[in-house]
Amino acid sequence: MNTNVCCPKEEQLFKYIFSTLSSQETLELDSHFYYCFECSHKMRALREAHSYLLSLKASTYMGQKYKEHQCDIAMLPAAGSDDLRGFSEVKSLNGRYTIRIIPFANSSKAVIEVLLEDKNLEGTIQIENEHGVIFEAPLRKGVACQEVNTPIDLRSILISLKF
Repeated sequence: MNTNVCCPKEEQLFKYIFSTLSSQETLELDSHFYYCFECSHKMRALREAHSYLLSLKASTYMGQKYKEHQCDIAMLPAAGSDDLRGFSEVKSLNGRYTIRIIPFANSSKAVIEVLLEDKNLEGTIQIENEHGVIFEAPLRKGVACQEVNTPIDLRSILISLKF
């Protein structure tokens, strides 16, 4: 344990997982986790449990949506989804789509960029997760971009293209 800082309470750990702490509080906890094996281990276990519960919830919802619509599914592995506020990139399961989140420096905004394997397609691209539609933008020459508020969770999403 870091002797300069007390171990955080469980409530603070959950706030850390849900990204509801201030930047300063997040930095302090990151530093604490670096020095405190016990808290680092506890945090890793909480993240794994949280990711598992999200995947169960999402798989039921997303599975039903996938059956109802002609769309693709993309899932970011739990190991790559620890910091949902930073740069993220995920490919759809069939490889047709690459989705990137590019955060603005010192801002709660980011750009979502969707790249299609087929550069000749045009239409409207829509991305949704278990919370609803998170992105809808025109697709031109295989690329769509839109500014969004962050954090955006790419762990389990549906991608659909409307012509």
